[in-house]
Amino acid sequence: MQRDRRIRKSQDFFRVSTDGRSWADHRLVLRAAPNESSTTRYGFVVRKSIGSAVARNRLKRRLRAIARDVPEPSGAWDIVLIVRNGARGSTSAELSRSLKSLLSRARIV
Repeated sequence: MQRDRRIRKSQDFFRVSTDGRSWADHRLVLRAAPNESSTTRYGFVVRKSIGSAVARNRLKRRLRAIARDVPEPSGAWDIVLIVRNGARGSTSAELSRSLKSLLSRARIV
């Protein structure tokens, strides 16, 4: 994922959590807030309870690849994906379905 399409600053994560809305299923929590830029940006949060650093980084890589393949949302959004314990043994296809359903429930895509 390109650098300009990622949320990297803690103040941006905080703004999404305070100003945005959230939707959840048993694998992911999606928090979204509109932004002022022209592109949609994604941020990923994987807690230490998910597993080792290798497992957490693997999940983040898979989610970045899935987010690249999602159709471009209408408007510009900051989207933070929080991984739940249910995602630990999930396949990429299951994570993709989960993300797409959350984006449609949020009416972003």
